[in-house]
Amino acid sequence: MPIRLPSADPSSSKLPAPMATQLTSIIHQHRRGARGTTTSLHLARMLDGFLIKAHRAHLDKAGPPLAIIAVGGYGRKELSFGSDTDVMVLVKRVSTDRIPILQFLHALLDAGLQLGHSVRTINQCIELAEEDFTSRVSLLESRFICGNRPLAQTFERALRNFIAATDPHNFLDQLTNSIRARHEKYGTSTTLLEPSIKNSAGGLRDLHAVLWLMRGLGKVALHTVRRSDGTALQELLRSRALRQWVDPKLLPPAARAFDVLLRTRHEMHLRAQGLHDALEFSSQRSIAEALGYRRRGERTSVELFMQDYYVAARAIDRLTQRVFHRAQDSLLPARKLAAGSVVEQSFILRDGALYPRTARWKPTSADVLRAAIACTTHGATFSASLEDQMGRHLESLKPLNGEEHGNLFRSFLNGPRGVAHVLKRLNAVGALGRLIPEWQPMVAFLQHNIYHYYTADEHTLKVIANAEGLSSAQTSFGDVFRNVPRRDTLYLACLLHDIAKPKRIGSHEVLGVRIAARILKRLQVEDIQDDVLFLIRHHLLMEQTAFRRNLGDPQTITDFAAYFRNVHQLDYLYVLTYADLGAVNKNVWSDWKGMLLYELYRKTRNVLERGLTHEEVHGMMEREYEDARRRIVRVLQKEYFADDASRHLEAVESPAYLSVFTPEEIAEHIQRIRPAMPVSLIAKRRTNVTELTIIGRDAPYVLSNCCGVLTANDANILDAHIFTRKDGIIIDKFTVVDFSSKSTLTADQCRSIESELEAVQSGRTDIEHLLRRHRIRWKRRTAHHNPNVRIDVEFEDHPRFTIIDVYAPDMFGFLYRITRTMSDLGLNIAFAKIATRTDGIVDSFYVTDRSGRPVNDPLRRERIRERLLTTIRELMQHRVQVEQ
Repeated sequence: MPIRLPSADPSSSKLPAPMATQLTSIIHQHRRGARGTTTSLHLARMLDGFLIKAHRAHLDKAGPPLAIIAVGGYGRKELSFGSDTDVMVLVKRVSTDRIPILQFLHALLDAGLQLGHSVRTINQCIELAEEDFTSRVSLLESRFICGNRPLAQTFERALRNFIAATDPHNFLDQLTNSIRARHEKYGTSTTLLEPSIKNSAGGLRDLHAVLWLMRGLGKVALHTVRRSDGTALQELLRSRALRQWVDPKLLPPAARAFDVLLRTRHEMHLRAQGLHDALEFSSQRSIAEALGYRRRGERTSVELFMQDYYVAARAIDRLTQRVFHRAQDSLLPARKLAAGSVVEQSFILRDGALYPRTARWKPTSADVLRAAIACTTHGATFSASLEDQMGRHLESLKPLNGEEHGNLFRSFLNGPRGVAHVLKRLNAVGALGRLIPEWQPMVAFLQHNIYHYYTADEHTLKVIANAEGLSSAQTSFGDVFRNVPRRDTLYLACLLHDIAKPKRIGSHEVLGVRIAARILKRLQVEDIQDDVLFLIRHHLLMEQTAFRRNLGDPQTITDFAAYFRNVHQLDYLYVLTYADLGAVNKNVWSDWKGMLLYELYRKTRNVLERGLTHEEVHGMMEREYEDARRRIVRVLQKEYFADDASRHLEAVESPAYLSVFTPEEIAEHIQRIRPAMPVSLIAKRRTNVTELTIIGRDAPYVLSNCCGVLTANDANILDAHIFTRKDGIIIDKFTVVDFSSKSTLTADQCRSIESELEAVQSGRTDIEHLLRRHRIRWKRRTAHHNPNVRIDVEFEDHPRFTIIDVYAPDMFGFLYRITRTMSDLGLNIAFAKIATRTDGIVDSFYVTDRSGRPVNDPLRRERIRERLLTTIRELMQHRVQVEQ
């Protein structure tokens, strides 16, 4: 069993004093900024020295010749502080006396060095390589440390003969399949939020695969006996063979990437005091600061660090792909390379990939756009050779400028299929940043929070892919996408909507308009410029309105409709909003959000198509309300007297009540309302949410108490609709999910919520008791909040209410505390919109004062703001104490 180098406190380990001193020195050098490869080499040399001394003491005079061979990461001289460390004792015969070998291994154990070890003959090594793929690639990394050099040389010759006799196609297939399986397990993207620095795409193991391929195909020499000053990968990346195999320009970035990842891995091992390769979100900031990253302008230390990581991962991923593509091409039979058809004079289309007609192809910016058009026209992708040619001549690509470039770029964006895929390949090869220089800062830029799962460039390309994927979607979004007048308008807005984020995250949509205007001016696309800039400026507007405002309020619809000059702008924004939300992270989109967006879209489109004025919108919605009320009365009078139904609807007043509840649900409300009515709960399970309707009597803090009971029963509130009849009957509807499963509540949870609501109303218990019980249960599962989360309180005017938007980290009991504070401040909450995201909360409240009027006094607003911020800070402080 491999045992790792001690790292936390070398002085307290069992290591011999000289070795402990060396290890302490290596750690100090790493802390002072030593390169990752330098640290690895120091660790390998330290261990080599100790093994050489142990060999002299126990094996030099052991009789039959043997050799000590480092394998795996130790063979590559790529040790980190917690690496697995494996050696092989190579013996000439199976019958070799094992006693001296055991004495040698016990000496290592006694010194505190526990290494994975094996004892094998050369024949056993070759047999193992034939049977086990993992052992085979490990032997390709073998390195002679000490002992009988002729035996090690014989071993190397045997390995060379084995490689020469091996089927290269089979070896390539096995290696390719192993990479695919590893990526499927650890992540296929180079921009994961929490990557495995070793095993994810673009990780160290991909470089190891390149080494195995080049050695396993006999393209570079084995280093079993040969002495070298660097690690195995340093030697490979400097080798003439690899420079001839792929574009030499790929090698320096890969060498820098190797060093970045190795240095990061050293720090991760030190912090974990052992083997640890998962770069968790919670540890990224502390690792960044330990590696010397500091805030620069608006960019935090962790954002700068993660950007360097993503750049490194992409460099490794690109080299790996190129090497394996080159290997596949080199092993293809000659007859397969002859097929193909000429496309656009400069290209050949073969097996679904586009190739340059000549190896001397030196592309201009227009040539790259023509290649992109050819791919979208024929449903093809760039071949590895075409991408290599682009990468080799990036300096010849000039920023898009002028009518020819503008027309070509628009033709590409209007292509029938594969626009997002081609843009992704252009970005991967570095061409997109050359064609649009303003794009380059987007590459590998990350907002360091759990909500934004992808880097800015990958997020943007996913937005375009989401929009393009609607071409066959049988949804309202698909219907609108298929009917937008100009796809180039939509795709340009998608491509540029976050273009300013690397410069400024806050109000990036405002600065983005100025940056995008420069790009569009160069492209000479005056006919669509206004629509593109409108979409960039307002790309957050639709989600903010749908998820924070009362869609049953005519004021919401008229205010939102006032932004648009025509229906087409609304159509574009509807699709862009869907595509943008789906590209933030895999957990953001939900059918519930789709329903809210569609409701806003449908109502607004009606206003725009009919050209309704502000007053007409109010009148229309009032008439719709009256029509709906009469229809519901007709339905209800089958079970109740018409007068009873009319009185109930007149008592509720709010038009939103009729859109939130069906006639059948309203009938159930009437049935449950009785003079001596206790609290009543109606629970309905939907696809992945539970809708809870609470019916009871109004009282001070009643909304706060409801929120407290829901929280105490692990119900995470997504949305709230609050209605109060004139006679003080409350009908409050909460859309919730279970805190842990993120799905519907159980029947037991619903029963507990109803009984505890009754207990709180009757005074048999109080909310604080319930929350203490809940806090104890979840104490160990409380997460640290991200310091980048916005904490703020904003006010917005409304004819009948004051709208208060509250921004805060997602915290235990937040909604209960905030609503209680509002009640303490003399505020009545008429409507609430709850938006809990993975990186924080944005909750909106429609409030009045005790007399039912909006809060317009600036001084009182400031007092409310300070009290709410104080409540948030107290909650955050309490959470820190609980965690401690």
